[in-house]
Amino acid sequence: MDLKFVEKENRFQFLFSVCTIISNADEYKQMRESFENCGFVENCEYLVADNTSGNLFDAYEAMRAFTSQAAGQYIIIVHQDVRSEEHTSELQSHSDL
Repeated sequence: MDLKFVEKENRFQFLFSVCTIISNADEYKQMRESFENCGFVENCEYLVADNTSGNLFDAYEAMRAFTSQAAGQYIIIVHQDVRSEEHTSELQSHSDL
C-alpha cells in the first residue's frame, strides 16, 4: 500500500485569505473596499470564484477551490454583499492571531 504523508510544517504566505463567490462586480467592489478600510490589506490575499458571466461555480466547488488554493493561515469565506466593520487589529487582540 502506497502512503502519502502530510507534513506538519505550516508555512503561510498570508495571515488572511478572503474568499468570495462573485456574481455582481459592484457588490464585490464594495465588499472588498470595506475589508481594505478595516485593515485587510497587508498580509492578506483576495480569492474570487467568478460567476459574473454565468454559474461556473456552485458553493461546494468554490469552497473546495478556496480551501485548496488559499495561502492564508485563516480563511474567510464571505458573501459579496457583506461589509466588514471590525478592524484586523481588533480581531488580533481577541485571539491568538
